Amino acid sequence: MLTLRPNRSTQITLITLVVLGGVMVGRLWPSLTWYLVAGIWMVALPLVRWRWGLCLALLFGFGVWRGIVTSFDHTLLSRYLGQKVTVIGVINDDPAVNDKNRTVFTVGLRRLNNLPANQTVYVQTTNKPLQRGYTVAIEGKLVAGIGSIPAEMYFGQVNVLSMQTSPLEHLRQRFFTGVRAVLPDPTAGFGLGLLIGLRALISKPLQQTLNAVGLSHLIAVSGYNLTILIQAGRRMMARVSNFTATAVSFWLIVGFLFVTGFSASIVRAAMVSSLSLWTQYYGYEIPPLSLVCVPALITVIWKPDYLIHDVGWQLSFLAFFGIMVIAPLVEQRWRRPNTIRSLVVESLAAQATTAPLILAIFGNFSVVAPLSNAVVLPIVPLAMLLSFVTGTMAMVSPVMAAWIALPTAGLLGLAIGIIQWFATWPYANLQLAATPWEVGGLSGLVAVVTLILWLQARRGTL
Repeated sequence: MLTLRPNRSTQITLITLVVLGGVMVGRLWPSLTWYLVAGIWMVALPLVRWRWGLCLALLFGFGVWRGIVTSFDHTLLSRYLGQKVTVIGVINDDPAVNDKNRTVFTVGLRRLNNLPANQTVYVQTTNKPLQRGYTVAIEGKLVAGIGSIPAEMYFGQVNVLSMQTSPLEHLRQRFFTGVRAVLPDPTAGFGLGLLIGLRALISKPLQQTLNAVGLSHLIAVSGYNLTILIQAGRRMMARVSNFTATAVSFWLIVGFLFVTGFSASIVRAAMVSSLSLWTQYYGYEIPPLSLVCVPALITVIWKPDYLIHDVGWQLSFLAFFGIMVIAPLVEQRWRRPNTIRSLVVESLAAQATTAPLILAIFGNFSVVAPLSNAVVLPIVPLAMLLSFVTGTMAMVSPVMAAWIALPTAGLLGLAIGIIQWFATWPYANLQLAATPWEVGGLSGLVAVVTLILWLQARRGTL
């Protein structure tokens, strides 16, 4: 009998796929659990050793269990949907103003109608101003949420119970104030948008322009920017020494976590980047696909809602796949490394892997996106770094920060000018109603191209 012995990378990939599949079945089709467990066992047994097949079946069952026990039907919030309630909690993120001029944010609940609660609620209100870290009491009608947020509350009446925030949040607010003090508008808002995805400080026309040219990901709280920044920083510092490149990259990760307030998407990106840096520093050869699979597996086990409902999680890991798997396969065709070329290739790879999902959900396609990304992306890492240094220096020495702000404002202003120029192009942005077949075909095309690149790389190493 032919028995396959998967290598370590294949094992990690298989484990990830099996657990993720189990979570999806547990959330969507729990009645099929035992049939699928038996099916995996019967298919795996002829191909691999029985212990490995049994392990896969057990891991699938574990994923199903995580999907079932964390189902929304088992939460306290489901019993109060459609009712007027009073919740008490802490504002989790930086409040922003949406297109209807309402303040929007999420609240981590502590109590619901005087009962202990540990869930997240999305809130829209007319109350202003509010700040991340405030303890608030909100009265309003609870409705079913969308995505990973189990419940929402519209037109909630917010009463601030405490304005006391953590020392970390106090430092973050000082950082924001410092940036706005030394950089003029709109460069200050754009710089903070690049760093932490704070859309509230970016004018509505500029947000619409970014959407039109396919650059809205620049001001999204995602791991995309952190990954690009770390990759560029490591390449530049590698000329000094491996230790310096690794140390600077780790400090960039810590700083980025600080200014973003440890948002979930940035923590995911930090896990991927830290694991990659650690393995590179000690000379371990871990395939990029494994570097993507391990954080995906950890985060889904921790919160299965990410896999089914969280578009941000899905886009993050699709972008990671493009940057860490597809981009290296393309770049190895050139013998000499080039930082700018690598940034362009990584950006286009991330765009290619995320485009099918964006088209399926938002029906939005930017014709000039590949070119605008190729031109603007090389500017972004340095603009982010200068914005971070400017804000940090503003907390220490406003005079020194004023000098550093000059090149920062110039670079951010250049990026804004280029973005606005691309938006003037005819047919810069199209609204397309893509069918599931079209989205599936586009996803299949990306998968086929990736497979071809991988096979060609394999032939080159034989």
